[in-house]
Amino acid sequence: MTQTQTVPFIPDNAPFTPAQRAWLNGFLAGLYAQAPSGNGAAAISAPARTKLSVLFGSQSGNSESLAKKLAKEAKNQGYDASAMALEKISLAALSQERCALIITSTWGEGDPPDNAVSFWKALQEQEGAPLTNLSFSVLALGDTNYEQFCGFGKKIDKRLEELGAKRIFERIDCPVNFEEGASRWQKGVFEAVSKLASASDAQQLNGSKGALLEVSAPVEEKPAGYSRKNPFHARLLANRKLTGEGSEKDTRHYEICLKDSGLTYEVGDALGIVPTNSPELVEEILKALGFDGEEEVNGPEGDKMPIRLALLREYQIRAPHRDFLNAMAEHDAADQYLKKLISGDVRTELDKFLWGREIIDFLVESPGVGFTPAEFVSLLQKLQPRLYSIASSLKAHPEQVHLTVDTVRYETHGRKRKGVLLKFSSR
Repeated sequence: MTQTQTVPFIPDNAPFTPAQRAWLNGFLAGLYAQAPSGNGAAAISAPARTKLSVLFGSQSGNSESLAKKLAKEAKNQGYDASAMALEKISLAALSQERCALIITSTWGEGDPPDNAVSFWKALQEQEGAPLTNLSFSVLALGDTNYEQFCGFGKKIDKRLEELGAKRIFERIDCPVNFEEGASRWQKGVFEAVSKLASASDAQQLNGSKGALLEVSAPVEEKPAGYSRKNPFHARLLANRKLTGEGSEKDTRHYEICLKDSGLTYEVGDALGIVPTNSPELVEEILKALGFDGEEEVNGPEGDKMPIRLALLREYQIRAPHRDFLNAMAEHDAADQYLKKLISGDVRTELDKFLWGREIIDFLVESPGVGFTPAEFVSLLQKLQPRLYSIASSLKAHPEQVHLTVDTVRYETHGRKRKGVLLKFSSR
């Protein structure tokens, strides 16, 4: 009697798209068609997980943090993902990769950040097209205050294509407020990688070489957790000074409670802390502008609030942005030197002039310049979270995170300067 072999199939109500369901049914049919007769179904080895390399070039930590979050999300979606600094991968190793997602900032005028210098040099020196098997996409971070906005990200995107790599999703250039752009890019690259995986799997069924990629079922959306827009209000457990008496430096050890947050981290991750500005600096700016602090303005997200609160919590009020400099030059007709610096081709002269100067310096030096409250805040950038390298392990300190932070205090142009303030919950 001939033994009939039953081929399993994916039911219509399974949590897959029609395309995924059709592919899986074809995959199972192909495997069972190759099974030896008479001895039941052949043993089926599980398909290897897709390898996905997330590479970053980072100067201040933003690119590194985004890369690690992307790699973690990719793992959750079934990929064999890892995050690595660009300096850690050689061109020869990159040529063996199938897919690389690159997140990089720009240093200065279009230059690579420190941990991408050697990688960029290797790309520039390479001849031919050694990356024909590589698929890639680039997320560029930058500051519109610089003429070469996202300059390095644009360079690396172009150079990879010149070396034969295939772009699977268009580069996105993000300003200082990079959250929205980074979110669009992540969504786009995951969709592109999924299509790439499906195409590769079809080739595998037809006998082509290459690793078999795992197809992930759609993940049920979970309620939004803590994020930049919804930060966890942590309690400070300890604040210890590490430097000795008489030292010019003030280095602090902070221990922060994460109980009930659900937040986890790995050694080497960065912790983002939402800061506030110095109340003394806020009052100086209000006085220089002739505001009482209660004037209503829009916050970065469009919500109404008193300008004092906006300057304290929502806006970056120290380093002058290009929009602010342009407005100062337009309002102060007598300041021809500033106009010359802004319109000049040599960025170095402007950088030298701006070194050590803050927004308050311009307002005090030009008391005749008048801004309305709404006009003034429109010239400011959103106050960003500060990223600090984590100095602890959850295994050693459950429900805690530890930081080592230098306190910023210095003097320039006859004025004492302070950094931002790290604020924690009192509960």
